[in-house]
Amino acid sequence: MCLVAKRIYLKDLHRMMDGMGMELAEKVHLLFTANYIDYSNYGFRDEEQVDEYCWCYRDLFALKSKEALELANSYVIGFMEEWQQDALSLYRKAKGDICN
Repeated sequence: MCLVAKRIYLKDLHRMMDGMGMELAEKVHLLFTANYIDYSNYGFRDEEQVDEYCWCYRDLFALKSKEALELANSYVIGFMEEWQQDALSLYRKAKGDICN
């Protein structure tokens, strides 16, 4: 469970995501992908990064390994860092969704 969403910093969010069990992590990445990748109107700085995340996302569900989870998490944190700079409302919404 997350503290108040607005008090969670990216480093704390990363630590929290890395501490998730596989079942919860799969749910978080499933919702993140649906809400922020598949149906997003946001113009990502690097579309290749989005494609790479999608491959990691597939690996996470296929392999269910810690390495796949850590890599997928790192992409989400990268997106969050970008949004914190470029799209603050999207950053806040995604942070709230991940924490709840």
